[in-house]
Amino acid sequence: AAIGSKRPGDKVQVTYLRNGKENVTTATLRDQKGGTSTRTKADLSVTERIGAEFKPLDERFKTDYGLNSGVIATNVTEGGEIAKIGIVDNYIVIEVNGKPVNSQKDVEKILDKYSGNVQVKFVDAYGQIYTRGFKMP
Repeated sequence: AAIGSKRPGDKVQVTYLRNGKENVTTATLRDQKGGTSTRTKADLSVTERIGAEFKPLDERFKTDYGLNSGVIATNVTEGGEIAKIGIVDNYIVIEVNGKPVNSQKDVEKILDKYSGNVQVKFVDAYGQIYTRGFKMP
């Protein structure tokens, strides 16, 4: 069966070759954080739902580049909402829904319990500023 049809906690048979010998074992599937319980969308954190984490931008960097706010995108998940709008690791997110962000907590506060379209203003590696959107999952 395809792995995508399984859930955390399911047991699957895995066949592998070692030293030319075929072996079969049972593996228990886990989520990205190592848990085995199935989680609903409501159980996911904001950063898990949008597919990125954020770390603060130091004040000197903000001053050098004339920014009043900003966080650095990290652990951007391939196929996640943040990646789909063109943000990769180390891009700087300046605003979310028109509000300045300076920490992951700021991003979470803006998007927690939010549904609808999200506007993200960010700076790419070349210093270009973009505003792009996605629908909050």
